[in-house]
Amino acid sequence: AFNSGIIHFDTAHRYQNGRNEEMIGNFFNGKPRSSCFIATKVMFDYPLRDDFEQDLLDKLEISLKRLKMDHVDLFYTHSISTAEKIQDKRILDILQKVKAEGKTRFVGFSSHDQKPELIDAAIETGIYDVALISYNFKMKNIKETDEAIERGEKAGMGFIAMKALAGGLINNSAAAYAYLAQFDHVLPIWGVQRENELDEFLNYIDCPPLLTAE
Repeated sequence: AFNSGIIHFDTAHRYQNGRNEEMIGNFFNGKPRSSCFIATKVMFDYPLRDDFEQDLLDKLEISLKRLKMDHVDLFYTHSISTAEKIQDKRILDILQKVKAEGKTRFVGFSSHDQKPELIDAAIETGIYDVALISYNFKMKNIKETDEAIERGEKAGMGFIAMKALAGGLINNSAAAYAYLAQFDHVLPIWGVQRENELDEFLNYIDCPPLLTAE
């Protein structure tokens, strides 16, 4: 993937009990830091515990050690489901802290919930650079989500699409790719698991599939 020009790699503190971050760290160790764009995430309990801030900072430090990096390019609060969490002052303060300290270049939240109100809540804070959300053409509220994404784009936010293959349920990856390619302000992370799947998507880069009615 890297040798074919892919530079954005998405991981998380919890993925494979930390092994995923270690794999990425081992691969990029010795390569120029500017050669890749690395995103990771930290999950926490809500309501927030008294030691929330220190716990998050400790987990981020562990992630950076696994990655063998002094900073990530993008740091997410992991699996956020309510506007209350997005706008919680303690969460906003710690995101600004890790960004100010240079441990991340950008901050965001990830959510499996397809809720436009989460995007609007993030816009209101003025803190979030990126939202990582479930996004595919099988979503029931696609129109409302598209409208919220457009509001986010105007506010300066970027968007990463997960579950772009509808959790692996879609067997027509060309159609899914063509659908997401319509949106200049949404970058999909496909979550390929096999070399032949990677080959499919690399082929789409050189020969973009057309979005047909079928």
